[in-house]
Amino acid sequence: MLRLTNIKIPVGEPADLKQRAARIMKVPPASVHEIRVARQSVDARRSHTLSLVYTLIVSVDKEKAVCRKNRGNRQIAQVCEYPPPPVEKGTERLTCRPVVIGSGPAGLLCALYLAEEGYKPVIFERGADVDTRTGKVSRFWGGGDFDPDTNVQFGEGGAGTFSDGKLTTRVNHPGIHDILRRFVEAGAP
Repeated sequence: MLRLTNIKIPVGEPADLKQRAARIMKVPPASVHEIRVARQSVDARRSHTLSLVYTLIVSVDKEKAVCRKNRGNRQIAQVCEYPPPPVEKGTERLTCRPVVIGSGPAGLLCALYLAEEGYKPVIFERGADVDTRTGKVSRFWGGGDFDPDTNVQFGEGGAGTFSDGKLTTRVNHPGIHDILRRFVEAGAP
């Protein structure tokens, strides 16, 4: 599978994604088999021209040859989709529930994987719930007292909750597809 990014189509123009994908990869359209829209956004930076911008996941004949032919094209990347590694089931009965420290993304995902395997993890978080935490951080930023237990670093949601969006998201990591699927299943747009 290949990921094709930054495919801009002006609003009102037909979105023949198979044809556009084939053109980007420099292959005949008949060699493109499966196309999945991984992302779609609106580019409204130019007020006189609105465009839809797509990221596609495509299946194509002779994928390795297509990659070689398009080696310098930054719009094309190989995608390795794989399931998350299984949680190895123990052979002995646990005397207590597994403990997960922190309710940031890694802690929550760890607890989810453990729960799906029948374990009943306990999550310990040093800070407060996200609503309380947001209030305390806002008061601190406004000149209020610093709470060493509930602040930008500690509390529900992890350190990225107050990020400006520049944190590394590992969007090219093969496991990201499983995580994004879980977001959608939980109701994310």
